[in-house]
Amino acid sequence: MRKSALIKLEDRALISLQGSDARPFLQGLVSNDVTKVSWQQPIYSALLTPQGKYLFDFFMLQPREDNPDLLWLETERSEANTLLKRLKIFKLRSQIDIHLVEPPCQHFALLDFPDNFEIEEPGALLFNDPRHHDLGKRLILDNGQELPSEVSDLETSDLDFYDERRIQLAVPKQGLDLIPEKTTLLEAGFEELNGLDWDKGCYMGQEVTARTKYRGLVKRRLMPLRCESSAVKSGTDLYQGKKRVGTVTSVVNNWVLASLTVKSAIAVFQESEQIHTDDGETRLELSPAIWQQFHMESSQND
Repeated sequence: MRKSALIKLEDRALISLQGSDARPFLQGLVSNDVTKVSWQQPIYSALLTPQGKYLFDFFMLQPREDNPDLLWLETERSEANTLLKRLKIFKLRSQIDIHLVEPPCQHFALLDFPDNFEIEEPGALLFNDPRHHDLGKRLILDNGQELPSEVSDLETSDLDFYDERRIQLAVPKQGLDLIPEKTTLLEAGFEELNGLDWDKGCYMGQEVTARTKYRGLVKRRLMPLRCESSAVKSGTDLYQGKKRVGTVTSVVNNWVLASLTVKSAIAVFQESEQIHTDDGETRLELSPAIWQQFHMESSQND
């Protein structure tokens, strides 16, 4: 049984959208269904270019039980101002107030807590990470608020502990694995990580995203690998034989997340092909996330 872990996330920020038009405004922009957001029931979503390329990803929350017209977008702190400006461009005459939540709140990840774990502290917002069960829960506290008694006795774990879990689950991170105006949601696993809704109707980039899915045009995937060498860094090219098949995007300890061609991943299982660095001396062991194993098994049976 895994030990519960508390990790402080210093790189997160909140954008507040308040008003009667907040939900319909976002519904026409983002990749997931805004109507599913409720008190303590967030969604994971993204904002795309009209060409279907990734721009931003975020959790969408309803932070107050009695105020469905108030939504928060929880996103990367380094990109929050850029996202805010982009949203204001689309605002036009919508009845919404959009601003950064200041002073910044405190953000924590809670890994390996019981599913029924709760926090009773006033002002504490606890919710399940909507991307994957094994990413646990997220906790948001007001600036300066002390840790609730339910977690105050825990030592804060290192951020690498969280990032290693993230890589093992093939969960991408903005700025590393998700490249604005280049990455597509299907390559990054947004469908399996609950960041896409195929039934919600139109949003920016929806037509290209749907075409990619239904025509089977996904040629690359973000996939986890294990590597014992410290020579592998973000940006390292990966090969099968003499053919370049991918690029490393994230590295934490012995775990690597890389953008690989689907053909190269299938070749590992069907033909025992090795994935290695350019010099051929450093080999990496492909270790698909649980949700990716189905895709590999299906491909082998085709």
